[in-house]
Amino acid sequence: MTDADWQYKTEPQTNAFQGLEGNRCLWPRGKALGGSTVLNAMIYVRGHKNDYDNWVAKGNPDWDYASVLPYFKRSEDIKVAGLQNSMYHASGGPLPVSNFEEWPPIFQAMLQSAVQTGSRLTDVNGAQQAGFNKAQVTASHSVRFNAAKAFLKGAKARENIHVFKHAQATKVIFEGARAVGVEFVKNGQVRTLRARQEVILSAGAINSPQLLMLSGVGPVDHLNDLNISVVHNLPGVGRNLQDHSRFMGATFSVPKENNSVDPVFQYFQSRSGRLSTTGALSLTGFISTIFKSRNYPDVQMHFEGPFSDARNVDVGSKIYGLTQESKETLFRPLLKENRDVYIMEPILLRPKSRGWIQLQSSNPTVAPKIFANFFEHEEDVETLARGAMWSLAMSQAKPLIAQGARLNTAKLPGCSQFPFLSFTYWKCAVRHTAATTYHPAGTCKMGPAEDALAVVDAELRVHGVKGLRVVDASIMPDIVSGNTMAPVYMIAEKAVDLILNSNTKN
Repeated sequence: MTDADWQYKTEPQTNAFQGLEGNRCLWPRGKALGGSTVLNAMIYVRGHKNDYDNWVAKGNPDWDYASVLPYFKRSEDIKVAGLQNSMYHASGGPLPVSNFEEWPPIFQAMLQSAVQTGSRLTDVNGAQQAGFNKAQVTASHSVRFNAAKAFLKGAKARENIHVFKHAQATKVIFEGARAVGVEFVKNGQVRTLRARQEVILSAGAINSPQLLMLSGVGPVDHLNDLNISVVHNLPGVGRNLQDHSRFMGATFSVPKENNSVDPVFQYFQSRSGRLSTTGALSLTGFISTIFKSRNYPDVQMHFEGPFSDARNVDVGSKIYGLTQESKETLFRPLLKENRDVYIMEPILLRPKSRGWIQLQSSNPTVAPKIFANFFEHEEDVETLARGAMWSLAMSQAKPLIAQGARLNTAKLPGCSQFPFLSFTYWKCAVRHTAATTYHPAGTCKMGPAEDALAVVDAELRVHGVKGLRVVDASIMPDIVSGNTMAPVYMIAEKAVDLILNSNTKN
């Protein structure tokens, strides 16, 4: 946690986060130019084509996969070998998409083990999402390209772009039902900006609904409770919160790498070594845990590690929010044996459960309340448990065994009453160690006016008011099946055309 992070936490839950401090989940959000792309793992995944076709089925025309694919390609500069001529990719955009160049033998063994467990090699952003491969990432020569670097750097000299750093938006200014400007605070002073045509909110799935409610657009009872003047009663603001929950599946260790080179020196000298990648997140894949979803994966696999010393463990445990007891049980025995620890993390792609965002106060500097509401639906728990069973099988495949992989047999505190590695054990483990994958979405849902929870229409205009759009992950009716960064870039690219076409008509 740094000053570049809003450092949010969810409200406590009794049916989730049981192995996390205070039964709460840390929910970091980027507080810098580029937003959360300054913090994330850079994984470029677009989701499944069915995701977008389903958006259309819910009343959002022109958001089907065939319609949005050109917007994915518009910003892309594909650097992955063998994909430059793919119909699903493009070159020349401002956003480099590549593989990390560092690829140690253990990563190759993990990829081979995934294939031996019944998967296949695939371009997860191509014709078939199901399968595994090296992760496509928004980096070039092992240097991060966050949103500001990719999109803002080349445009900042334009006369119509003004960036205020160290400033916080506090509300949208309305005259009647029309948005006419934005109020913000900089250096302790309240300032305002007037809009000539439209105001666009791109504050993310936590802060966009927060700003709408602070501005008087949201559930009328909630606004009245906080003495916020109501501009428009819009019950869906802050509702429909979704996230991809991940949890610690099979944990295994391998003999520690013999590398005496200082990793910092190695990175700055040659852009190589451990610091030139996000570790085992350099590999990703998608699986179907039930037969009926075989062409529409329900679980994504992430891999964390190597955790090679006590400091790595402390940092990783802090990011996860693990209790001291959970950390000691899961990691310490393996570290004492001088081994590198890896975690296989199943990720729930299409959660049934929905959470919500509420204001704590009418003061915009007070963080909103985040009710993640993970695992309201038992089906979510069972899907992740099936993903854990798959990860267990992968951890025991021959390529990993040949690397000296050894399963961690320590039982998770709180789940020792269940047979170790059984389905019931994994269901218990899900409720203990599942946490966010940092993909909140859905809190300003896109949908037709007759949808009681819809906040914006298919052109991203806020229902019931004029001159205001939302352009970020909050507009997703249903969260996409994969990391949300690439879809947000797509949403922004499509918004450009929507706004230009609207201005042309006017």
